[in-house]
Amino acid sequence: MNTSFTVAALMLTTICAAPREDKEPPMTEFGMTTTGAKRSYEQTIRVRATPEEVWEAIATAEGLVRWFPLEARVKPGVGGSLFTSWRNEYQWDCPITIWDPPARLRNLWGSAETPEAELMGVDWFISREGNETVVRLVHFGIGFGAEWDSMYDGVSRGWEFELENLRRALDERAGRTRHVVYARVNLAGVTREEAWSRVFSGGGLLPASLADASEGQPLDAPLAGGFEMRGSVRRAIRNKDFQASIDNLSCALLRVQIDPCVGSAGDVLTLWVSIWDKDEQFARRLTERAADRLGALFGREQVINPR
Repeated sequence: MNTSFTVAALMLTTICAAPREDKEPPMTEFGMTTTGAKRSYEQTIRVRATPEEVWEAIATAEGLVRWFPLEARVKPGVGGSLFTSWRNEYQWDCPITIWDPPARLRNLWGSAETPEAELMGVDWFISREGNETVVRLVHFGIGFGAEWDSMYDGVSRGWEFELENLRRALDERAGRTRHVVYARVNLAGVTREEAWSRVFSGGGLLPASLADASEGQPLDAPLAGGFEMRGSVRRAIRNKDFQASIDNLSCALLRVQIDPCVGSAGDVLTLWVSIWDKDEQFARRLTERAADRLGALFGREQVINPR
C-alpha cells in the first residue's frame, strides 16, 4: 500500500468499480461496487458548462487552480502528467494514461509501471445529455481493511467537497479567479474531541453552536471572529468534517476537517475556504486571522503552512 498517496487522499479528498481497461463502469449517482480485492469511489455531477469547458477545468493548469489545487502543471497527452500542489507536503506528478478530449481522462496515483494489482488512480468520464454535461469521477484501486477503510472515508468526503468546488467554478462562478483561505495546525497529541471543542468556541474559528450542526442548517456566524457568514451547512460530522456554503461571499465554500497528515505524528486540523469574487488580499487577511486564532488555541509553533 502506498502510504503517501493514501494519506494524501484523506486530506483532499469534493462510487463504482473501474478496472484498468477502457470499458466504462456502470453508471450510478453515488455508491460503491467492488472488483476483486479492490473497490472504487464514484460521484456524478451535472453542470451547464459544455464538455469542452469541463475538459479545460480538469485537464489544464489554468482550469485546475480555479477549483482544486493551489498550483498545477499539465503535460498533455498519454505519457504526460498532471502535477498538483498545495505548496506543502501534498504535491505529486500523476502520469496520464488515457487522454481523449473532451470525453475521457485517466491519471494514476503512482508510477505508470505500478503492478496491476496495486494500481490506483482517477478516471473522468464526460458526456452531454440534453442541456447538461454529465461529469463522472471514478477513484479506483482502493483496497479493503481498516487502513483502506480510513482512506475510503477520506476520499469520499474529499471528492464530495472538491466536486462541489468544480461545479461552482464551472457554473456559478464561471470565468472568475479563485482565492483560498488556507490555515492548518498540527494537533500534536490533542485529541480530536478536544480540538473540535477548541475550534468551535468563542475564541476559535467558528461558534460553539456549530460544533454539532446538522446538514442543511442555516449558517449565520463569524469566521475567526471576523467576517460574518450567512449560508447553510453542507456536511457536519463532529470531530471530523464540517462543510458549509457561504452565500454572502459569492457562494464560497468552507471546510474544517481533522485527518492524519503526511509527515506529522498525529492529526492535522485544516481550514479551507474557496472564494471566487474577492481579491487576494481579502483571502490573505482571513488566512492570517485564522492562523492567529489557531496559534492561540494550539500554540504558534504548531501552526503549519499559513499563507
